[in-house]
Amino acid sequence: MSETYDPLPALIDFALGLRYEDLPPAAVHEAKRRALDSIGCALGALGDARLRQRWRFFSRRPVAYEGGGLAYGAAAKLSLCDAAFLNSTMTRWLDFNDTYLAKEPAHPSDNFGLLFALAGSRRLTGRDVILGAVIAYDVQCRLTEAASLRARGWDHVNYILVSGALAGARLLGFGRDRAYDAVALALSSHAAMRQAREGSRLSEQKNMAAADAVRGAAWALEKVMAGCDGPAEIFEGKHGFVAQLSGPLAPEAFADLGRRFLLPDTYVKAYPMEYHGQTVVEHALALRERLGRPGPEDVEEVVISGYEAQRTIIGDESKRRPATKETADHSVYYAFAVPFLHGRLTLEEYRPQMLADPDVLSLIGRTKFVEVEEWTRRYYAPQVEREFRSAARVRLRDGRQAEDERPVPHGHPKDPMTDAELEAKFRALAAGRLRDERGLLDRLWDLDAVDDAAAVMSLVTWPDEGEA
Repeated sequence: MSETYDPLPALIDFALGLRYEDLPPAAVHEAKRRALDSIGCALGALGDARLRQRWRFFSRRPVAYEGGGLAYGAAAKLSLCDAAFLNSTMTRWLDFNDTYLAKEPAHPSDNFGLLFALAGSRRLTGRDVILGAVIAYDVQCRLTEAASLRARGWDHVNYILVSGALAGARLLGFGRDRAYDAVALALSSHAAMRQAREGSRLSEQKNMAAADAVRGAAWALEKVMAGCDGPAEIFEGKHGFVAQLSGPLAPEAFADLGRRFLLPDTYVKAYPMEYHGQTVVEHALALRERLGRPGPEDVEEVVISGYEAQRTIIGDESKRRPATKETADHSVYYAFAVPFLHGRLTLEEYRPQMLADPDVLSLIGRTKFVEVEEWTRRYYAPQVEREFRSAARVRLRDGRQAEDERPVPHGHPKDPMTDAELEAKFRALAAGRLRDERGLLDRLWDLDAVDDAAAVMSLVTWPDEGEA
């Protein structure tokens, strides 16, 4: 039997050895953009009554000890685990935060929930948060390049157990042995199943799975602070991570670790829709205008062409009649039908009435998905060549037809959002919620100059806690 490749020693060296001064300006700026975007997504989630109810429950469990964690909008410190969980739940709730796609998908800004929560356990500067983000993004994204968990029935959030533990270990000043223990404790006790994203009805757990992993990393860090050690050979052991969850990890995914940073290569979303649906929304909006905003009765057929991951993650037949918001934002059919008929896709378009709208369901019934093998090959190409190419063709009953094809959606590094566009997204999500919106934006844009990250968290507050 060949020896199992174990990237953990190199990842630990990377996490503990990286200094803020090592970061290129582009990585620093993109980290600030991702921090701003993740908090904006968290604020936008308050538009969902279900999230507000969850926030009320978890934010009202303060701790009486000196340590703890800072949670968005909470007046008092919570436990580190509760704060990290709540922050990441809020960021992930709308399926609007950033993405990275390789052999496995990732939403690496999920890690910010832990990084900002840690500002309640010890004094962290804005530069500490940026450094932690660069570490977490690199670890998580490189793991997604190394192996597919989805192919083995496990969820992508399991990689957050490693990224969160190592970024937290760096910010808490752990040495190599304690950093190893944090990863080993996180991995040995938490494993998320892929079923949370499959089946005919997706539940709220889709929104909370990443937060559970973040919480697992936070709990592992606390166990290490309490003096605990972790099990040996957590990656390469007989029943370790590689054998049980990931399968063999590709060494080339870690070849330029520390020399090239992956955070700037992640993608910002323009719409609250699973990333494979981003181009589909763009197709719908473009074809709606090109064909003169036809009504549902005018459409004869819609054909969406795409790649394997698009088909298997959001294009299977179970996604044709989504009964929940969580199913709808993972439906290629919904991603096209709603913006084509209504001209937009926001949280409003996920209300129950829209899910049951007969015009939407009728158009979905006339829509089919076709996989293009060459586009699947481009999806699994090396990162620099990777595309998320899709197309949509609409044929009307009067004989007219039009087609739209795109290699990547807006917000991808090859078609990036400007700072002004990203701030506009934040403002739309945060509208009417913050006590001092401009103050928070200024702190986030100047995060590298912030002396105490807790000062940023003090601005993530809204006028009336009871209305959250």
